[in-house]
This record gives sequence, structure tokens and C-alpha cells, in this order.
Amino acid sequence: MQKLRALKLFQSHHLGRVAILMGCRPEEIAVLETGHVDLEPTDFQPSQLRIVGGKTAAAKRMLPFAGEAGEILGRLKAAAEKAGTRNLFHAERNVKLPLSMSTIETQQAKVDAPFGLYDLRHTFATRAIRSKKVDLPQLAAILGHDGIRSVMKYSTSIKMT
Repeated sequence: MQKLRALKLFQSHHLGRVAILMGCRPEEIAVLETGHVDLEPTDFQPSQLRIVGGKTAAAKRMLPFAGEAGEILGRLKAAAEKAGTRNLFHAERNVKLPLSMSTIETQQAKVDAPFGLYDLRHTFATRAIRSKKVDLPQLAAILGHDGIRSVMKYSTSIKMT
């Protein structure tokens, strides 16, 4: 039981970190498989995460990553391969199934947090816009949106100078 509790905390923490570092939807992260993580950058291509599902065609995308996101995804991939499963996030009872959103929501309710995992995606977007390293069309592509309409709300977080 202690081992299972430790595994759930490990997974929830890493799911949250990937969400805040990369802006993915929690449900996109929960179904990641080892084949979706390319840890071998080349001269022309950075390490990438392949998002295979989502609400729209734009949600299926490749996201470059480095730094902490790369370390986390590398550890999760190695752990999954060692456990003999394709899934980066394991279900409670059967390591062959991905972690489900209902499991994530149940864990979140137990913590009684004043925010949800999806809020980390919004934090990523706000930070990205404030850093001025991405513009609205780039942010829309990173978040998997078809256009900038749904990400324009983040531009209001920039102080006009």
C-alpha cells in the first residue's frame, strides 16, 4: 500500500510539472506512451513530445522540450520501459492501462486543492505570454488550438508599458 501511495504521488507530481512546463492538457499527458517521447535530439530536431489526442486536429502536435521537462519525461520513459509497459502514467490496479482522468480527479479531490490540474495549463500560457518569447499564434499552436481567439485572454495579463 505504501508503494502504491508513493507511485501515485510521484505520478501526480510529474503530471503537474509536465502540464506547467509544456502547457499540455492533463488528459493529453495522462495517456502518454513511451513512443510519444523522443529523447534523441539531432542537429536539426530538438527532443520532442508527440501529443496524439485532443479535441481538434490542431491538438495533435509535436512539442519540443528540454531542461526539467526532458528530465521528467526521460525518468518516466525509463521507469515505464523497466516496468514493461508503454504507458508513462500507470493506472492504480493494472500497469498496462494509462492513468485515467477520473483517477486524477479523485486524487485531486482528496488533496482538496483550491485549483485543478487544468489550471497549470493556464499558468503555462500566462507565463509564456509574459516572457514575450512567444506570440499569440505560437501559443495557440503550442496549446493545440485552431486559432488565437481562445488564447487572446492571456494577452490581458501583459502589463502595458
